[in-house]
Amino acid sequence: MEIYTVSLFGHRRVSNPEKIRIELKPLVEHLIQEKQYIQFLIGHDGEFDEIAAEVISEAIRNSRFHTALLIMVLPYMRSEFYHKEKFRQYNQIQICPDSVIMPYREAFFTRNRNMIDRSDTIICYLHSKSGGTFRAADYAVSRNRNLIYLD
Repeated sequence: MEIYTVSLFGHRRVSNPEKIRIELKPLVEHLIQEKQYIQFLIGHDGEFDEIAAEVISEAIRNSRFHTALLIMVLPYMRSEFYHKEKFRQYNQIQICPDSVIMPYREAFFTRNRNMIDRSDTIICYLHSKSGGTFRAADYAVSRNRNLIYLD
């Protein structure tokens, strides 16, 4: 069984959330229908992550195929993790083992790098040439990953 993996990255603030939903929905639905087994890896660190998780979760629920997973990947354990009702839409929650030993500022990039290394495709909402999303996209390019940019 081959699992197709997609990681999603985006800036914490989204200027037009509805536009992101409109762009992301058909892309996610197509991937779910096209791939026999697929997992979506996503963080939990801002507006883009929340929007993407909602879109993916809804697409999985509405799909006739139940072979898709939505997985939250965290750089370290967080206190909010203990409020599990907040995370019901995720099929799994993973803590990246490489990032838990890193200083705070590098923990997120280490987690992102780990997600990219596991992925076949990267979906990215990038509106600035700085920050964690830019570094993730740059790393994905260096690893020859299929990179899809959202406007």
